[in-house]
Amino acid sequence: MGFNIGLTMVRPPEFLPRKPSSINQDEGPIVNELEVSALVQLDCGESSKIFKTETALVRFKGCLGETGVPTEVVNKTTGYSATVLDANDAFTTDYFQLSPGINQISVTYLMQNGEAKIYEYKIRVK
Repeated sequence: MGFNIGLTMVRPPEFLPRKPSSINQDEGPIVNELEVSALVQLDCGESSKIFKTETALVRFKGCLGETGVPTEVVNKTTGYSATVLDANDAFTTDYFQLSPGINQISVTYLMQNGEAKIYEYKIRVK
């Protein structure tokens, strides 16, 4: 009675030399945030406006409603709901991602009578 054990010697993979982590691994150009994001200014009472941008990230700034900041800012194309911030006499949102093509944005305000007032916008990304 015996056992037959086969061993295969595997050579370890060759490792490529790499730079220390303190050196930027990506030697490409550094992109300024202003080149990849945009601020979309919404005027009071304005609705159904189409904006055009070449950026992938946007944030909104606009007027307060009767009861203050909008209750909701949603990119209906992506389903993303932006964080709405009170900026004294206006509101602003955090930056959010846009899809290529047309993005449908919905801004909802709560009125004094408790009803919702919805403004629709479109942002076209080239």
